[in-house]
Amino acid sequence: VDVAAGALRVSGWVIRPGAATASRDSQHVFVNGRYVRDKLIVHALKEAYRDVLHHQLNPAYCLFISLPPDLVDVNVHPAKTEIRFRDSRGVHQFLFHAVERLLSVPVEAAAPEASVTVSPAQPYRAAQQTAMPLQVNEAMAFYSPFGQASDFSVRLGAKGHEPGRDETTHVDVPPLGYAVAQLHGVYVLAQNAQGLVLVDMHAAHERVVYEKLKTALDARAVPAQTLLIPVAFTVDARDLAEIAPHLDQLREIGFELSITSPTSVAVRSVPWLLKNADPLELTRAVLHEVAEFGVVRLLAERRNELLATLACHGAVRANRHLTLPEMNALLREMEATERAGQCNHGRPTWFQISLKELDAMFMRGR
Repeated sequence: VDVAAGALRVSGWVIRPGAATASRDSQHVFVNGRYVRDKLIVHALKEAYRDVLHHQLNPAYCLFISLPPDLVDVNVHPAKTEIRFRDSRGVHQFLFHAVERLLSVPVEAAAPEASVTVSPAQPYRAAQQTAMPLQVNEAMAFYSPFGQASDFSVRLGAKGHEPGRDETTHVDVPPLGYAVAQLHGVYVLAQNAQGLVLVDMHAAHERVVYEKLKTALDARAVPAQTLLIPVAFTVDARDLAEIAPHLDQLREIGFELSITSPTSVAVRSVPWLLKNADPLELTRAVLHEVAEFGVVRLLAERRNELLATLACHGAVRANRHLTLPEMNALLREMEATERAGQCNHGRPTWFQISLKELDAMFMRGR
């Protein structure tokens, strides 16, 4: 990372989410050359990783922050390791956005790992080196999926060639390649220029839906899908009293509910992005969050947690059979989605196994 805003600058290195551990020993920060331990900086970095890191893991980083000396007080503690920024909020937001944007870069290339062990893929690259992501519809048009195995073979290489071995055979293969099969109703197997890509289809689709929900809510445009037949169910009277004054706010996120009795509610519409989810389960999940945090807090400070819960319900479920075009459509959407390397809970969504690694497994070339 290397970002500047006026006289404030941060440079250094941050860990890719797939390599994070539970340890906090590798968090190093220098301000104007002085080693410091600052809660504000730690919090800013933790927030930057919130959407991509499993809750049990911690980010690692080595950062060098520079700013005019008169904007920082180094005499807060005798040991000089604690400091105080004059504009603490400004520094916090600067660090948060600098790292958060770096981590949000979509999949651009799947570089093979040097080691022989199966390693997490590297979907992130320095922001200044990465082209802007294709929008989903552009990606879908550019990378048209192939439903027939024969078409797939022709696309990757001429008959008689070993796909991926010859540089001329995969010049137009997208980063995550093309799907070849579905494994145990859970994983998508795809072939790209480097070798084999393994995708957890639920985790990957969960991230795609989550990012779409965030974008729609930011634009205040969450389209709703009206149910053909409203779904009615019983609700605790206290929960009903909590949501009753906030039906308009719930409608803004795509849920149209009507109170049919002191202890029952009917679901009339759900967010269009979640139209394939079970409307009853979906609404119960929302009401559970409402009961715990309240509508106002839920739609403000806990908004992303709510959207993550909804995305989990809206993502394709395990054991659902996908066609090759459906699998390829998922791969293309992953390539156009920010933070697609991790699901909403911080777990990896895909791994790359290079041809070199596969050759080593089978002792080819020895």
